[in-house]
Amino acid sequence: RVQQFKDIVSNAFADKGSHYKFMKHDIKIFFGDLNFRIDLSYESVLSTINSMTDSNYEDQLHAMLSYDQLNTNRVECSWMGCFKEMPIHFLPTYKYD
Repeated sequence: RVQQFKDIVSNAFADKGSHYKFMKHDIKIFFGDLNFRIDLSYESVLSTINSMTDSNYEDQLHAMLSYDQLNTNRVECSWMGCFKEMPIHFLPTYKYD
């Protein structure tokens, strides 16, 4: 998934000439679903979701999102750190069995 992201960023505006470089712009907006995952087992995520209540929803969601691959890669990869994501207030979308 990270390689897909790198490929998209490095090839953005590739057909426009060398002076159009995506990362050189002051403002970059990246839309897409690259299917980053939560690095927890299916059972763990499902258990967390099933145990959520109105009173613990935000805490449980925040704990689960600390395992979000996009967020952990943004911390680990200096070039991804320039991208920001709005806070997530909804459960992960999964294709349940």
